[in-house]
Amino acid sequence: MDVYFSILLHDITFYDIIYSAASVEICFHSFKAHIQSRMFGNCSKQRGFTPELLSIACDASVAEPVRQAAVIYFKNTIVRLWESNDDSVDKSETVDFCLSDEDKALVRDRIVNAVCAAGESLRYFCFVFILALDYCRTQLCIAIQQIIRMDFPDKWPQFVTQLTTKLASPPDASVLSAGLLILYRLAKVYEYIMFKRNKDRDDIAEPVSKLEPFVYYHCHQLLNNQSAGSLDSIEDRDERAHTVWWKCKKWAAKILERIFDRYGSPNQVEKQYAAFANHFLSHWARPALETMLMSTVPLFSIGFLYLNVIFIKVLYLALSFTNTAVAHSHCWKTMKPHALDLIKTVLFRLMSYTKADEEMWDDNAEEYVRFKFVSDIFEDLHNPASGAGALLRGLAKRKDIVQPVLAFAIQV
Repeated sequence: MDVYFSILLHDITFYDIIYSAASVEICFHSFKAHIQSRMFGNCSKQRGFTPELLSIACDASVAEPVRQAAVIYFKNTIVRLWESNDDSVDKSETVDFCLSDEDKALVRDRIVNAVCAAGESLRYFCFVFILALDYCRTQLCIAIQQIIRMDFPDKWPQFVTQLTTKLASPPDASVLSAGLLILYRLAKVYEYIMFKRNKDRDDIAEPVSKLEPFVYYHCHQLLNNQSAGSLDSIEDRDERAHTVWWKCKKWAAKILERIFDRYGSPNQVEKQYAAFANHFLSHWARPALETMLMSTVPLFSIGFLYLNVIFIKVLYLALSFTNTAVAHSHCWKTMKPHALDLIKTVLFRLMSYTKADEEMWDDNAEEYVRFKFVSDIFEDLHNPASGAGALLRGLAKRKDIVQPVLAFAIQV
């Protein structure tokens, strides 16, 4: 045991050792937890250790538990040791070490391909491993976001070229998905760009101008693959929510809702976005609103149980978009004829007292009050009932809405 431990702390790479079955058992099963932590803490300071962890995490021939352990430690190492400054390191710790420039260069060269490879290995495993492999890709995306935040664009100028290759001509859907996830992480770094410096805006403007045409192309291609017929072959209603058909709707609704909320109100955006806000409000807001209404009202008209089929996030985003539209007179003209129908058919059912609520009340009245009436931003996130309440409050501010709603509530 001591021999293996000593080898790990010297120049022989961790990748060479871990490929033997005996070493895998020693490294990930035989040591006690505190010994593993100390061992990996020392190994992380060895040159070449972190890039080899990345290779292990994406190698389909390595046992799944080993890959998961490797990707978790790789992500933690990137987050903690990529740069030793106050933004990247827990202030409660004293860190006098960061990864070498050679290791950083290797990671930057490999990580985009690694994210793609993490999904390609799906074909080698049965269905039970899909969740674990998605987990590996998620961890790698967290790591790549940290690297983008620290190194892009000055120290990682080739990043845009690497990502463009994946989006321009992806060999399969898995690589395309990986490329879009990486692009999403890039967007997260610059999410609040309106509050950043002009230099930060310039850093992201050019990459977006290069990548946006490819995203548009793939979105356009998805329009030809929007048949709901494939849903009929899926008996499990919960599984239907995970189909491409519903996921496309989720992302379309999410993008529209975010654009409208942040850039669709001419009086609430910076001067440089005013022209876009006016254009969006005049040309796109009403058609998008009609689509959102069509995605909710007709489905509820056939029965409340159909909610089990609807991807919950799509419904929440549709309600959120509609709530933003209520404040604009331009959109209210389109929505006004449908407002009461929307309240009776959708909002009322979402906010009604259900059997599940009754059971919660009987089991724990205090928990019911807390769950229903005490605001919790995390519980309200993507909760259709919360979205319905916000939309109802927005509608109540409009003329000739409150009285009909009260009359309807009294009759129920």
